[in-house]
Amino acid sequence: MAVYYTKIFILLTKKFSHLDIHQNACLAHSYLSLQSLNCYTNTAHFLTNGNYYFMMKIARFSAILLLRISFPSATAAMERFVSVGESIAAKIQDAHASGDFRPRFTLNAERANSNKTNYMVRVREAAPAITSMTTMSIQNGTSIPVNTDDVATMLVSDEDDVLALISVHKKGGNADGIVQKNGENMKFTQRGGGGKASAYIAEKFEPPTWSCGNDADNIMKRRSLSEGGHDEHHDHDHSDHHFDPSNIEYTIANLRHSLRGAELRPGKRRRVQGESFAYWVDIYIEIDHALCTVNGETCTTTIGPKTVNYVNALFTGANTIYETEINTHLHVLHINLNTNYNGMTSTSSVMDAMEAIYGSTVGWHYTSPSGIKPDLHHALLGESIGGGKAGLGVICDSSWGFGMSSSLKGNFVSMDNAVVWDISVFMHELGHNFDSGHTHESDSYSPVIDTCGISCSSQFPLAKSATIMSYCDLCGGGFDNMAHTFGGKYKGTGSRSDPNSYNNSPLAGTVSFEPRRVNAVMWAHVSSRGTCTQPPTTTGSVKPTTRMPTSMPTTRRPTSKPTTPRPTSKSTTPRPISPTTRRPTSKPTTPRPTSKPTIPRPTSNPTTPRPTTPRPTFKPTTAPPTFNTDIPTFFPTY
Repeated sequence: MAVYYTKIFILLTKKFSHLDIHQNACLAHSYLSLQSLNCYTNTAHFLTNGNYYFMMKIARFSAILLLRISFPSATAAMERFVSVGESIAAKIQDAHASGDFRPRFTLNAERANSNKTNYMVRVREAAPAITSMTTMSIQNGTSIPVNTDDVATMLVSDEDDVLALISVHKKGGNADGIVQKNGENMKFTQRGGGGKASAYIAEKFEPPTWSCGNDADNIMKRRSLSEGGHDEHHDHDHSDHHFDPSNIEYTIANLRHSLRGAELRPGKRRRVQGESFAYWVDIYIEIDHALCTVNGETCTTTIGPKTVNYVNALFTGANTIYETEINTHLHVLHINLNTNYNGMTSTSSVMDAMEAIYGSTVGWHYTSPSGIKPDLHHALLGESIGGGKAGLGVICDSSWGFGMSSSLKGNFVSMDNAVVWDISVFMHELGHNFDSGHTHESDSYSPVIDTCGISCSSQFPLAKSATIMSYCDLCGGGFDNMAHTFGGKYKGTGSRSDPNSYNNSPLAGTVSFEPRRVNAVMWAHVSSRGTCTQPPTTTGSVKPTTRMPTSMPTTRRPTSKPTTPRPTSKSTTPRPISPTTRRPTSKPTTPRPTSKPTIPRPTSNPTTPRPTTPRPTFKPTTAPPTFNTDIPTFFPTY
C-alpha cells in the first residue's frame, strides 16, 4: 500500500518542558485535540533550536504526520535528566543517535564531604570551536588537520546567571569542569566506566599580575574597511532569518537527518550542524611552548591533544558570551606553535613583532587548505609577559587585526578557576578587536560606564557587578567583582547597533551605568565588515579575497602616555593592591624576530583621513550615577 507524506505544522505557545516524548506522546496529542489519532504507531522525533518535531506514521490514514511544537525560548526545551551514577558521555551519545546534536541536560552530582542534597546544574552541548576545518603546525612546518576525535565535547551553562564549562572526553568518558552558581565555585568531575559524578568546592585561584596594554595609541587603529574593497553592510536584524527553523531549507535538512540517521552537512562551510549565527569569525592562533608546559605536554613534534583541547575550551567559554550577546561564533582556523615572542617582556614588544612578521597591506598571511583566510590573529601565551593587548576595531584587517593574551595559567586537565580567568582575559582583548574600548574611557563611552580605571567605587568589593571590558578586577574584591557579560541582553527586536534594543544585563551591578552600550558598539563593528564575517548564502562558497588598503600610517603609537589625573584626596576605604609589573616606559632591548614581511611598508602617511566605524549614539534616559571619586587608588596609564 502506498504511503503518502504530508506535513502539518502546529504552533503552540505553552511550554512542554515537562513532557517526555516516549512516555507522554499521547498527552501532547490530547492537548492538540488529536485524540482520535493512533499515537502508538511508528513514532519518531527530533529536537532543534527549541522546537520538538514529532513524526508519526499513522496507519489508519496511510500518511506521515509531522508536528512542530515551538517554545518561547530555547531553555524551555526538554532537558534530559542525568542521575549521579549515569554516564554523561553515554547520555550525549544517546542524544546524538536520536538526532539531537545540541542536547540539554540536568546533571546531578554527589556533594563531596557534605550532607546537603545532590548538586544540580543545567547545561547544553556547545557548538565546537575546533572543527574538521581547523589545522595546526609547528613554527614554519606543514599544516595538518586537527584530529577532532581527540577534541572533547564541551558542555556550557543553560542558565543566564550560572557559569559552567565541563569537558566530556569522547575516549574514556571522563568529565571535568568548573561551575559557578549561587555564590559557589564547584569542581564537577566524573570518571568514565560507571563512576559517580562528584562536586566539591574548587580551589581558589589568585590571578597573576596582569594589565591590559590598550591605551590611546590604539584609537589610531580604529578604521573602517569599506575603502579596502569590503561590501558596505547596512545593519539589520539577522536573528529573524537565521534563527527561524520554519524556513524550508532548515526544516528539510533536519527532516532528512532524522529519517536517515546520518549527519547531512550542507555545503555552507560556515554552518555548524544544528547551529546558525549572524556572524562567524575565523581566528589564527599562535601559542608558545610555555602553554604546552602548563598543559603537561612538550609539543616537540606536534601540538598535543591536551593543548588543543585547552584552546577549544578557551574558545568555547568565550563563545558562551559572544554567541548569546553578539550573535557571533568564534572559530579556531589554525593553531601555530612557535618561538616568535620568547624573551619578550612587554605586551607592546609582542604586538610590534606580530605586526612586523605577519602584517600585510595586501591580504592575510595564511590560507587554509579549504581556501579560508583569517578574520583575526591572536597569540595565546603561557609566558608571563604581564598582560594583553589588541588592535581596536580591526576585524578583517590584515595589517592591524592582531591581539595577544599572556600569563595564561589554566590547563585542560584541571579545568578549574584558572581556566575561567584565562577566558576572561581572552574575551577582554578580543573585545578590543570588536571595537570596544575600556568602560572607564570617556572617548569610548560618554558618560563612562564605570570609573574603575580612574577610581574605585565605595561599593567594592561587590561580587559579579562589573563587565568584561572594565578594570574593576583591580579594585577591592579583585576578579570576584567581574560578571561574565559585556553588559547587554538583546530584546529580540530592533537594530542591534542601537543600545536601546538591549536590556542592561541583570548580571551587571550598580557600579555599571548603561553597560548595554558595549554590545551595541561591538555589533556595529562586526556587522560593518562586509562579506568577510557573514555566513555564505550559496552552496560551497568561501570567504572573498579582499584587498586591504595600500597605504598605512607610519606613526602608530604616541610618544607620550595619557595624562590621566590622579585623585589627591584620602580615604579609609581599602584600595586595591597594585600589580608589581606594569607596562615599561621604554622599549625592551630584546632583539626583534629576524623574519620580516616581504611586502615593503609605505613611508608616507595617507593624504586623506581614514574613516572610522560609526559608533552607536546613545542618550541616557536617566542621569548617570555619581561615582565616588575620592577613593585613592593607582592609575594605570596603559
